[in-house]
Amino acid sequence: MGRLLKRIALTAIAGMALSVSSAIAAPAASSAWVVLDHGRQGDYLWTVKARRSGGPAEAGAQSDRREPCLLVGTKWMRSRFSYGRSRYRQCADAPGTPVATEAPLVASGVVPSSGSQARLTAVGMIFSSRVRRVRITYAGGNSTTIPTSRFSPAQSRDGELSGLRYAAFSVRGPWCPEVMASISASGRTLWEGAPEQHPC
Repeated sequence: MGRLLKRIALTAIAGMALSVSSAIAAPAASSAWVVLDHGRQGDYLWTVKARRSGGPAEAGAQSDRREPCLLVGTKWMRSRFSYGRSRYRQCADAPGTPVATEAPLVASGVVPSSGSQARLTAVGMIFSSRVRRVRITYAGGNSTTIPTSRFSPAQSRDGELSGLRYAAFSVRGPWCPEVMASISASGRTLWEGAPEQHPC
């Protein structure tokens, strides 16, 4: 009986050791989506999230080899039990940190997602850390300047987004920029041009 108990104990210890070694060898979890901003306008809800690209097969990959991504979600509450939801994901063309002298990563989502003219547009942007403001010019010459924000320590850690800045907002109706410009802290224009994917 004593030998049997001893054998059972040794088997349990070996099993625990194997579990610990497997956990150590397993790759780290991939980055999580972090919320940049969200809100509601009447019956329309929106949210903008970001993270580095990566799924189970890419978990543990170095962040400088993975692209920053944006996920824009919208929701239309038609009634208490009826709603329409859409999601739009956009990732940078290249891994690593966006270059300040190139176009920023931009993603937008609209409500409704199809059919009639957009009643709300949610927008997310990711920039190099050198970009402190973005100037958006619309048809007719009207323009607005939006400050960029730093990722919080928690956002930087969970989404692997350190060294980047962002902007996230919503507008009523369609959002139709003609020209965008990335501006430094000193007021220097780092990049200027038309959005790579025109929302309208």
